[in-house]
Amino acid sequence: MNLGLPMLPFAVLAAAVFAVSSAMLCAIAYPLLRRIVLGLDSTRRTRVLVVWSMVPLGLSGLLTLLGVLPLGLSLMGCMGEGHTHFCVAHPHLILDERLLWAVYLVLALLMVSALGTQLYGWWRTRCLLNSLATVSHYDRQRGLRVMDCAAPLALTAGLSRPIVYISSSLVTALPSDMLRVIVAHERAHVRRRDGLIQFVAHLASLLHCPWVRRRLLADLSLACEQACDQEAARVVGDPLRVAETLVALARGFTSAKWVPAVGALSFGSGDLVPRIEALLSTAPTPHGVSLPRQVWGVLFPLFLSAAGYAAEPLHRSVEALLGLLSW
Repeated sequence: MNLGLPMLPFAVLAAAVFAVSSAMLCAIAYPLLRRIVLGLDSTRRTRVLVVWSMVPLGLSGLLTLLGVLPLGLSLMGCMGEGHTHFCVAHPHLILDERLLWAVYLVLALLMVSALGTQLYGWWRTRCLLNSLATVSHYDRQRGLRVMDCAAPLALTAGLSRPIVYISSSLVTALPSDMLRVIVAHERAHVRRRDGLIQFVAHLASLLHCPWVRRRLLADLSLACEQACDQEAARVVGDPLRVAETLVALARGFTSAKWVPAVGALSFGSGDLVPRIEALLSTAPTPHGVSLPRQVWGVLFPLFLSAAGYAAEPLHRSVEALLGLLSW
């Protein structure tokens, strides 16, 4: 007997229910907790936002796994009579073909749409890199590629091997200290792998509600830019000079037609007002509370134990909910 076949309908429906529930929970919780998240320093905020982008996907996957665990154990003969109702004996609940095919169709359309969007973004990135390679040359002194371009552009492009690009107009027009600010900022993007981080967040956040996802990704982009601004300020030793460079470049970017692709991070992108305010602020940024590793070492086994005990009640709850949906 193929153990996967009886579990598949239940798992698909449970995953759909948990995904919708997780997205709704995040839609309620994120606006309430956003002020706390924005109060973190930019580096920690980036990590928190990346994790938050994965919450619906990760939570629905974990709950689905816990929900099908009793069924899987029953099918393998590893569970006694405690699971007496045995899911495959409820065709009216989990094997309703019309409900299953409707869920399968919706999930298939969503997957195709998401995959198409990501493939289009990847294709745009490849086209961008190919175009930049043909109009740029490597500057050994600065360790970056200079583009033969009149537009004031400075960006980091690429996912696995990010490369810093800067237009020749900036090299010739800007003073050396401002140019140093831009290079330090873009190199911070390379070191932090911000292009790859934002790509993963874009992909993992597809289960969020659209309005929550837009705000979440905008907050993540701002956190990455502010972290690189702070890194540039440490390199040049003058946050005010970084702010002045942002203002100077903003005037140029206003007239330049630039649409960033996936994996491309521009120096002038993002909301400049909070970036400049963060650079000029003298108040220390709250760092939050960190739990010692020993505490995490105790909490993680407790979480696994609680998850194991919750598997059977969670499974019964999913069955009851799916029973309501099948009416």
